[in-house]
Amino acid sequence: MDNLLLPPEGQLVFVPDPKEGFILAQVIDIQDNESALIKIQGSGAERSLNLDSILPADQVDDNHFEDHCALKFLNAATLLDNSKNRFLRNEIYTYVANILISINPYKSIPELYSVDTMHSYAGKSLGILPPHIFAIADKAYNEMKRCKTSQSIIVSGESGAGKTESQKQVLRYICESWGKTAGNIEQRILETNPILEAFGNAKTTRNNNSSRFGKFVEIHFDDDNMVSGGYVSHYLLEKSRIVSQSPNERNYHVFYQLLGGATDEWRKEFKLETIQSYNYLKKGLCQFFSNSETFSLIPARAKDNDSFSLDSMVDDLKDFEKLGKALHVIGFDDEKIKILFATVAGILHLGNITFEEAADNSQGGSVITDNSLPSLTAASSLLGIEESTLRNELTARIMQATRGGVKGTAISVQLKPHEAGAARDALSKKIYGKLFDGIVASINKCILISNSKNFIGVLDIAGFEFFQRNCFEQFCINYSNEKLQQFFNDRILKQEQELYQKEGLNVAKIEFSDNLDCINLMEAKGTGIIDILNEEARLPKPISSHFTDCVHQTHNNNFRIDIPRKSAVKDHRNIKNDEGFVIRHFAGSVCYETKHFLEKNNDSLHMSLEILLETTSNSLLQTLFPPFDSDSKVAKTTKLSSPTVSSKFKSQLDELIKKLDKTGTNFVRCMKPNNEMISGKFDGQQILNQLLCSGMIDVLELMQGGFPSRTVFKELYDSYASLLPSNLRNLDPRTFAKCLFKVVGLQGVDYKFGLTKVFFRPGKFAQFDKLMKQDAKEMQEMIGKIQFWLNKGRWVSSIYGVISLNRINRNVVFRRKCATTVQAQVRGFVARKKFTPLLINKRIATDLQKNFVKLKELGLSLKTNQEDWTFKMNEIGIQIDFIAGLFTKNDFELYNDNLKLFPEIACKFASLYNDMVIQKEKDDFEQELKVEKDKQDEMTKMNAELKAKEEARLAQEMILRKEQEEKTKHLEEQRLLLEEEAALKKRLQEIEEKHKKLAAENAVLHRQSKDIERKKLDSITAVGYDESNQESSELIKPKINCEEPVLLSTFDLPILNENVGDMNELVTNLPRMKYEILRNTINTSDNKKLVMACRAEFHRRLHKFQSWKNSNKSREEKAKADMGATPVRYVNRSDLIDSEKREIMLRKMREFKERRNAEN
Repeated sequence: MDNLLLPPEGQLVFVPDPKEGFILAQVIDIQDNESALIKIQGSGAERSLNLDSILPADQVDDNHFEDHCALKFLNAATLLDNSKNRFLRNEIYTYVANILISINPYKSIPELYSVDTMHSYAGKSLGILPPHIFAIADKAYNEMKRCKTSQSIIVSGESGAGKTESQKQVLRYICESWGKTAGNIEQRILETNPILEAFGNAKTTRNNNSSRFGKFVEIHFDDDNMVSGGYVSHYLLEKSRIVSQSPNERNYHVFYQLLGGATDEWRKEFKLETIQSYNYLKKGLCQFFSNSETFSLIPARAKDNDSFSLDSMVDDLKDFEKLGKALHVIGFDDEKIKILFATVAGILHLGNITFEEAADNSQGGSVITDNSLPSLTAASSLLGIEESTLRNELTARIMQATRGGVKGTAISVQLKPHEAGAARDALSKKIYGKLFDGIVASINKCILISNSKNFIGVLDIAGFEFFQRNCFEQFCINYSNEKLQQFFNDRILKQEQELYQKEGLNVAKIEFSDNLDCINLMEAKGTGIIDILNEEARLPKPISSHFTDCVHQTHNNNFRIDIPRKSAVKDHRNIKNDEGFVIRHFAGSVCYETKHFLEKNNDSLHMSLEILLETTSNSLLQTLFPPFDSDSKVAKTTKLSSPTVSSKFKSQLDELIKKLDKTGTNFVRCMKPNNEMISGKFDGQQILNQLLCSGMIDVLELMQGGFPSRTVFKELYDSYASLLPSNLRNLDPRTFAKCLFKVVGLQGVDYKFGLTKVFFRPGKFAQFDKLMKQDAKEMQEMIGKIQFWLNKGRWVSSIYGVISLNRINRNVVFRRKCATTVQAQVRGFVARKKFTPLLINKRIATDLQKNFVKLKELGLSLKTNQEDWTFKMNEIGIQIDFIAGLFTKNDFELYNDNLKLFPEIACKFASLYNDMVIQKEKDDFEQELKVEKDKQDEMTKMNAELKAKEEARLAQEMILRKEQEEKTKHLEEQRLLLEEEAALKKRLQEIEEKHKKLAAENAVLHRQSKDIERKKLDSITAVGYDESNQESSELIKPKINCEEPVLLSTFDLPILNENVGDMNELVTNLPRMKYEILRNTINTSDNKKLVMACRAEFHRRLHKFQSWKNSNKSREEKAKADMGATPVRYVNRSDLIDSEKREIMLRKMREFKERRNAEN
């Protein structure tokens, strides 16, 4: 951010907002990290934002300047804020220099386009009155008169921004102001709007009165600058809308106007019904545009329901009446109007013809369905075609071999149902397209140009569009908008800056976003999308996926195009790569589906249908489809030579741009305030995007230092030349213009002189225009003031000349003194240059003599090659004495002859001295190296002895440590064994007690079971004697624990550590282990703790099993027990074995204790 614009504490600023674009805030503090703490006005919220994202605002709130260039701060935020303030005041027009910005109010503003308002702008320069579309029209007319060149007014903007209404008002202003003398031409030009809107406008999701074609209306003027005629050029009518529309859109207005406003006679003759009765209408919005008053006038049989759509600019019933009057004005009589609407009705009936597969045709042909035969009859009658002929041509086509020429064999090919439907739609689009062309041609005939010197053209073309589904029509519309945007950039931004540079105005260069690369992507020869599409159409079997793949391959690395799956819109990412592409336009990215590109790019009918139209009895269609001879017919239907829609549209656009380039241009930028088409709602972010994409921010930046208005010096001089006296007639036009501006009080900042033109700041051209329109008396007074100012200027110039001469005299004296000083300095420089080498060599010789003494001392300290160094020193000493003696002989010739010896001897001395120093260092190094080696040898010997002693000590310590560790380990094992033995004894005692308790419980249970059995038998006996007095006795069942222990598998065995916690967990889980696991663990495990615990559990289970076995003896065993045998305690053999082992363990422990006591 510019340091000059850093907002101090308390200043109002604009900060970015995703919804409003920018919102007003106040700076609280400037922080050190290049950020500012701001407080949002209204909400009071505080934010910390980077300074680069903050834009300064004027301290006065609620500004509403008529020209954005008058703002204190020129940036995107102030431009948006000023537009919003004016919009909320119902002031929808604002200037950016000479460019008009219009924001659609979506409502009627009183007196905005009244006759009084129109007259008030007549003859007024731009900027005198508030901004208005009338001011732009008046400026274009004045520029045409003054510059004697044609002018164009380019109205651009998104769909729904109000372009059509702006064009209507421009044409109205021009015709009302300068068309009165043209007779009825004025009225005819004005009446073209209802006709073109009825046949070329439709409701879309973004605009209820959207132009679905482009038009360039030219108003021509004669030598007296009065209207002499006009001409209408139209571009790319959206023909696909005739056969299908989106759910919330409508077909062209004329269909609904006919259904709602037709007389009873026409309704009966044309067989008209409701909107939903027609296939070409019921896919879209099935409602009339009307209000409560006009809706009641529509016949009930024309309504599907009682609902209607309301719009202040569109009313189907009223517009139908206007259409009839307008057709009369351009020369249509009642009969021709009837035929025109009969043709329109015929198209509706043609769309109701449906097809099905022929039952008796094995070749897959089609026939017209029975329920659509009435539509066939109505369509053939209204279009003037025989019913049988129409039936045959819709279900079959004639093919003729081109090699055979006219005499080639003709073949009838049956069409499938979908092919027949496509042929029907193509026929409807062809008829409607030709009908529209014929209407435009009729308009041009009725406004013929009688005498044309110049013209003012008003361009209104479909605005930039992007829907959820975008196809070939949106591609062409956005292509035209890209071309117009590029023309705007070239004319306003590029050429303007080139003119400033050419005229030497020194205006800072403005960088802008150029969309030339996007245009090349679409139209470049050979590689452009249009050429790739046309090449695909020439193939024998064109395929949309192949076309899309070619586009992606050709522009693989182009920034402007991408695959659908990289789109930011979620729905677009569902489109396959070979089904579409995304183009990054100047106004945003648009995803195009290419499924119908080839179909819609083909504008030709097959030969059967073309011949069919030539046989019509409809007089209007006869003029639209004149018969061709057979030779031209064959050439016309050739696939390779037939022009495509895109190629024709490209050619039309190129011609339009060439025409615009030859005219002076005036731009009107229309803005759409919101997508809901609601009055009073200002969507800041949407407006900001439109301002950015349309280049208005760049224009504002350019106009900040630019000059939008200009005129040639000679033109200004010629307007006064006839009144100038003889002494002023020889003035240069540039000088005269300068005198004139000084007289009227124009400040130097308001204008700037170029090489051939004078340029004015925004808003200052009105003062210049006033000078051009003065009467003779005022001009004469102005000339007198010019004479006075010129004389005064000459007198001031004379005085300034004398002062300048005195100043020059003083400069001459000063320069003479300076010359003397310079000469002295030069003489000194010459002397120094001559004797400086001599002094330098003298200094060299003296230094060598002094350093030779040091050299000798160094030579004596050397220990090697003493004789060689002495010889070299004596040799250099002789040479030094020689050059030193040259200065004592005062012989300059001898000095000059030996001049080269000084640097040579100095180099030799330096080299010898360096060699001796190196030798000295080498000797010292060798001596130090020898001493260091002796020390190192002695140190190595000592280290070896110490190492041997240390190794012996460490070995002894290692032996002692191992012995101690073995003793400690042995003691620890013995201690653990003792503890385990004690724990095991305790565990076994607990098990024995538990078993005794269990045996006692079993005895009790045995006695209880005997009692139960006795009671049971007693109860059965009692029942046999007295059933009436029997009380049901409850059988007491023994409480037997039926829960079976859950046995763990080997994989459930926990991992044990050498700690008590794990042992306790093991003891708890041992009853759940299987018997085989316990047995295998006892036999295979090396863990003594685990083996002892498993053995204890194993013995417990054996004891329990033996107890169960004793309590469940067989009958023989019980008999033996009852014979009085003395009961003996059951002795488990495993217990005896275990006791022996325990004795062995105890004996080992006693031996260990005795050995430990002996050691102590």
